[in-house]
Amino acid sequence: MFSDLLLSSFDAMSARIGDSPPSLYLMQCQVFVQNKLPVVLASIASSSFMIPTEQLLTEAWPRISPTLYGNGTVSVGKIFLHVCSLLHLISTETAATLADDGTATMSLPKGLYSKDDLVSQVEASHSRCHKLIEELLRNDGNASPISHAVVEVRFRGAAINTWS
Repeated sequence: MFSDLLLSSFDAMSARIGDSPPSLYLMQCQVFVQNKLPVVLASIASSSFMIPTEQLLTEAWPRISPTLYGNGTVSVGKIFLHVCSLLHLISTETAATLADDGTATMSLPKGLYSKDDLVSQVEASHSRCHKLIEELLRNDGNASPISHAVVEVRFRGAAINTWS
């Protein structure tokens, strides 16, 4: 199931790579692969089964279209591998080896955000919320905690305004 989900997600995206202009479907696939797929795979891996995630990713990677992890750019595939390493599905060394370029991911975050930390940051400084919204566009694996934090802060603000 782990390998099938991984390969089918990349296959669905690679089928639309040549679209000109890029379709909304392609953009949605990219967001899914970069932000949600690693989390789903981590959930599968944390089940009661002992899943060798690094081995499965290493074996599946050559079957993924090379256009999704092109040389010299921080591509969808490289971001995916980076997020997988942040979630401890693979080591950072394996991610760099599979990405075939250890320097391309240097601009990516060194860790994943925590929703609770982001909520605290926004409550301490409301200008942080606007910066987080801008960060949603980066597609670096932090979309889920950012969106959850923004919604929670907004919900708390609405609840406070209702009672005042």
